[in-house]
Amino acid sequence: MIKKISEKTGQFLKNLNTSKTILIVVIIGLVLRIGFVFLFPDIGEGRLMDSFKYKKVAIHLLQGRGFCEYIRKPSAFAPPLYPVFLAGVFSVFGINSVIVKIIQAFLGVSIIPMIFLMGKTLFNKETGLIAAGILAVYPDLIVISAYLYTETLYLFFSMIAFHFLIKGFKQEFGFLPWIMSGFFLGLALLTRHILILFPVFIMFLTIIFKGYRHLIKKIAIMALVCYAVITPWIIRNYIQFHEFIPIARGVRAGLWVGSNVEKKGEYMYSETRNQANKEAGNFDTLIERDNKLFGKAIERIVQDPVTYVSISGKKFFQFFFKFYKSVPRGQPRASDFKVLIVLAASYAFLLLFTITGVFYAIKNKKKLIVVYSVILYSGLVHSMTIVVPRYRIPLYPFFVILAAYGIFSLINIKNSTDNR
Repeated sequence: MIKKISEKTGQFLKNLNTSKTILIVVIIGLVLRIGFVFLFPDIGEGRLMDSFKYKKVAIHLLQGRGFCEYIRKPSAFAPPLYPVFLAGVFSVFGINSVIVKIIQAFLGVSIIPMIFLMGKTLFNKETGLIAAGILAVYPDLIVISAYLYTETLYLFFSMIAFHFLIKGFKQEFGFLPWIMSGFFLGLALLTRHILILFPVFIMFLTIIFKGYRHLIKKIAIMALVCYAVITPWIIRNYIQFHEFIPIARGVRAGLWVGSNVEKKGEYMYSETRNQANKEAGNFDTLIERDNKLFGKAIERIVQDPVTYVSISGKKFFQFFFKFYKSVPRGQPRASDFKVLIVLAASYAFLLLFTITGVFYAIKNKKKLIVVYSVILYSGLVHSMTIVVPRYRIPLYPFFVILAAYGIFSLINIKNSTDNR
């Protein structure tokens, strides 16, 4: 019985018209995202949330006050592209969050064809189609597009960058994929700067693994293009603040949170913010506060490196296995049973099949260097700073591809990657 279902499923996927299927999947994903926006138009509008900060900066840009969170005080605590994106939408449609969320719904489904192509490139057509289907209906990605958060725009730029990077590692089209990857990775960094050291990280990995050493020059080109894209903003920061600030501040305070042994490196929202202000003492600017917290973080780590490493190790696993208790509200979350069921159950499903995909892809691990390096890098950075379930959303497209391959392998479709 199971064998017959597997055979029929495999045959069904083989016979699907790719273009029509992707179009249908995109439409389904778009309907779900826009439907969620209209069902919950005010979600994510709290004053304690990051969205409030982004809106303030966008409005100040429209008012000609420059890139500032507080009037006449330039900001260095938000990467520029998302507030600029908001300002662009507001300039055309007025200050209307719902319009932004609808546009983000389109951005959210725009990565579906890219995920299909990445799944097809790394494995096969069937894996790409399964991945596209999961991505379209995955609850976290539907919900996040209804928040004025950086993730949706970041995913748009980063998935283009990683699509080209995967092409580069397959040694297709010469230097072009590396240049394009660097350009879009730069735009992704200007949206959300978590991957600021990723070009260096992946270069380090290619030096370690002999099979990729011949690509070091091309990776260097990718890195140079990426850093060239963000250089104008670094210059702006130096002119404004007389300090070297690569894109935005915040990681330093994040290290202070991660090194807080008393709280086991956890971010407790208003409690953490109040403790940070208390430890920073008197300060004239937020940058001065950030510098003080960074200094205290280094002191803590030097005094007790073993405990810090131990906590970071635990947080590395928490980053991948911690479940949402409720939707983001910018404060500690009381458990919401309905949300817990939907988000936790869907993530458990994704995680289970992702692990399955990793198992079945052992023979193809060299092909997956981009996927694994992004996942490893993100886990390491967040384990040293702040672990919040939302922060792994940028990894979900990679989880989806691996999960799709896990499903493909389990239903025993015979036209595997080796027979393409």
